[in-house]
Amino acid sequence: MREGLGRTFRPRRAASTSGFDVIGDPVVGPDGARGASGAMVRTAGKYVSNATMVHNMRDDVDQTEAGTPRSVHLTLLTACGNLGSVPFRTGAWTDVVGARIATKTMSNDFLFDRAQEMRHTRCGTYEADVTLYPGEEFGFYLYKIGDATDRNTVSDIGCLSRGGARCPGFATPSALKGLELCTKTTDQGEDVFYNRAFDGEQTTYVYGSCDYGCASDRPLGCSDDDVTEDDAYHDSTSVRT
Repeated sequence: MREGLGRTFRPRRAASTSGFDVIGDPVVGPDGARGASGAMVRTAGKYVSNATMVHNMRDDVDQTEAGTPRSVHLTLLTACGNLGSVPFRTGAWTDVVGARIATKTMSNDFLFDRAQEMRHTRCGTYEADVTLYPGEEFGFYLYKIGDATDRNTVSDIGCLSRGGARCPGFATPSALKGLELCTKTTDQGEDVFYNRAFDGEQTTYVYGSCDYGCASDRPLGCSDDDVTEDDAYHDSTSVRT
């Protein structure tokens, strides 16, 4: 959970909310600490904290790897996910928690407003048909339905700050920080980025984890009455060429 934010913020479409250049998407400090207290103001290409202005000298980002894109049916599980960074009460999940997938093709900075909505097919499970290139980087967002402010949108993608300006240390920690097993690690100066990369085979993921399955079929808060499975959607082909 972010601390020190004086007010919530709803980013306008196409306005960058990435931790790469403004306060926003999942990043961590050098010691994993969460947001430091103090006045913080958003503005494109820079951020202000405790009256100190820091400009983000944007380096060129890696482009999507070459290859033929495919329409892939992805499933996101939350029952055994790393939900410690989710800042709001998930309750019964249904009509409370939404999910999106952000790919590098959609936005180099994995912006929430450019991410694709996923369908809530059963309590705590989300699915979507997404076009992905081989090796393309991506990640997932969870957000509070009806209140998708910056404070209530959290992703498992992000970076580890070691003093660079592209990962403000006071923003939300990344659930996948340090998990090289299932992420593509990229060094950008003093910052290290951890993003999932599509391997062409795995289509089921666990939020904030390298796992691809859960022993439980639903997270805490769900009940038998909460199951909202869409049978027609589950009949979709898992991977299309």
